[in-house]
Amino acid sequence: MEDRKHHAFGPSVLGRRAMCPGSAELEAKCPNIESDAAAEGTKLHEAVYDDALAAKLGEEDSAFVERARNLLRTLQHGNE
Repeated sequence: MEDRKHHAFGPSVLGRRAMCPGSAELEAKCPNIESDAAAEGTKLHEAVYDDALAAKLGEEDSAFVERARNLLRTLQHGNE
């Protein structure tokens, strides 16, 4: 699996950072071992922004990507 660098205060870890701000420093010392589930989630997140990747997805994953794209459009409209 490709090694990916995640933001230390990204959305998926904000709850942990709020409870234990020092966890970012400790986690930085650990190797990034990605699970199959994490790899699948990353692929789906990337597909939201990549039409070619999205075109290769199955029906269920394509539906997830379309819902995410609709949510992004709604949020972008709210910020205009």
